[in-house]
Amino acid sequence: MSDKERRSAPRVRPAVGAASEVTLDLETQILRLSKGGMSFEVAMPVDIGARLKFAIVLDGEELLLDGVVRNCTAEPALGNPTYNVGVEFEAMDDSVQETLSRFVDSRNKA
Repeated sequence: MSDKERRSAPRVRPAVGAASEVTLDLETQILRLSKGGMSFEVAMPVDIGARLKFAIVLDGEELLLDGVVRNCTAEPALGNPTYNVGVEFEAMDDSVQETLSRFVDSRNKA
């Protein structure tokens, strides 16, 4: 270990073309929910076309969903801005679709 490098595992800059994907575990406020997608609020912008994974609890049942970001708009706020993100759900299995449909339909009747 040199005097300048104190780490036991030194860091290097990767070559051009190196890429990574970071998964964040964030709690968010769901603004709207439908059988085909949802909108939610976060503190940072999300790229249009980004593919995201969601774990949503509806009436005590956890649903695991994949979606693609279709829009992201900044919302004016005092202090830090927030972003409303619209996501379209991608293919889901029948049981997830049924639970989501049942939840949305029950709220539409109310």
